[in-house]
Amino acid sequence: MNSSAWLTLKSASWRQIIPARRQLLLLFALALAALPAASPYFGDGLPRTNDLFPHLFRALALDRMVQAGVLWPRWSPDLVHGYGYPVFNFFPSLSHLVVELFHLPGLPLTTAYRLTVLAHFVVTAWSAYFLGQALVGPAGGWVAALAYTYSPYLLYDAHVRGGLPESQALALLPLLLLALWRAAAGRRGWTGAAGFIFAALFLSHFPVTFQIALVAGVWLLLLALFQARSL
Repeated sequence: MNSSAWLTLKSASWRQIIPARRQLLLLFALALAALPAASPYFGDGLPRTNDLFPHLFRALALDRMVQAGVLWPRWSPDLVHGYGYPVFNFFPSLSHLVVELFHLPGLPLTTAYRLTVLAHFVVTAWSAYFLGQALVGPAGGWVAALAYTYSPYLLYDAHVRGGLPESQALALLPLLLLALWRAAAGRRGWTGAAGFIFAALFLSHFPVTFQIALVAGVWLLLLALFQARSL
């Protein structure tokens, strides 16, 4: 390889590395921006939300089943005073599984719960940014990320209701809209991504998924209308 070819290859590799570093810095900056939204979970103890203890108990019940080798259980033998309860048969447990993923390396269950709440806010900021950035550019992405992450209902849901599964589903909503937009535009791979995200929504929270399905339906109608006008 001559020197000019080596210099060309080297410059091309740096052009690939620098955008990757910028993307990592962007994700890190968005994560930092989302930290205050989860700040009530940083102190001693856990916030006294409406649904904290049920979700914490379900995370513990899921941990007992995972430790026994049942990775996606339908029945918990420990609930209802030891009589057992099929809670996982009708209430999706993807958010509790995220708690379990943080808990398996050895973190206390309450610490894993805190990290899950923080992760939901970070994913919320990321997904809203990418949707806003795709629509109106980087500045719009930041506005979308901050406005959505700190929207009153998302904060109320996390810190008053304590709806861990619902917070997870709402974090994925902008990603679903982005995937549907890319899929409608014929971008390769985005149809499968939209299906994967919708499946994750369904395994997060049933009622919110049905509401999000209506939003997604309206979104698809708008995309079809805009495409028809452009023809």
